[in-house]
Amino acid sequence: MIVIVTEDFDNKYTYNFDDCESFFIAKIHSKQFGDDDIFAMRSIDHAELLDKNTGIIKTNFGVTSIENLSMGCKTVLVYLYIQRNKDLFRDSVKIDVTGCGSNALSVLFDLMDKYDNRGIVLFLNHINDLYKCGYHDFVYNGQKCDHLY
Repeated sequence: MIVIVTEDFDNKYTYNFDDCESFFIAKIHSKQFGDDDIFAMRSIDHAELLDKNTGIIKTNFGVTSIENLSMGCKTVLVYLYIQRNKDLFRDSVKIDVTGCGSNALSVLFDLMDKYDNRGIVLFLNHINDLYKCGYHDFVYNGQKCDHLY
């Protein structure tokens, strides 16, 4: 189940990932990447990991490092990091996905359908282009639904 909220006034979450980019830079290294991380990079940014040890990737724009992935891709990789390290994030987690485009949200939702997401809430303050993300089981601001448009 994918839980999305559009307002967070009470800040009741134990772990708040409001700045996924900073967390990505501080904590995530390509040595940790598995098949889902590689899939996300390919699907969102059309990036191929060339060297797992150094984080060098090839994109449509040339060769660079994982630090230059899009914000949406980094957010999805943060989600996958949280899934890999569930023992570190036992309580409630909120991930701000507002900076993600529909391509990143679509990949994120597909990946979330694979995993146990208990305790994970997505904060999204828009519904732009969500019709492109397909049908999923959502709880949207407390309402159960299968789409967000």
